Amino acid sequence: MPATCVGVRPGELHAPHGLELLYEGVLTMNPLTPHRDLFERKAASYRARWPWLHIEARAMR
Repeated sequence: MPATCVGVRPGELHAPHGLELLYEGVLTMNPLTPHRDLFERKAASYRARWPWLHIEARAMR
């Protein structure tokens, strides 16, 4: 999930993939751990708490 690849230290921000997806609330499956059933359960749980999240369609295929 490139959106969550973010590191913060006092006075520093590291986001090698940028912050756009994070700010847009886009949730995608991590290609390094492609466990679809686990992702779908997590996505449903996250959407219940944060209904503004967007589940990226290609992650659900």
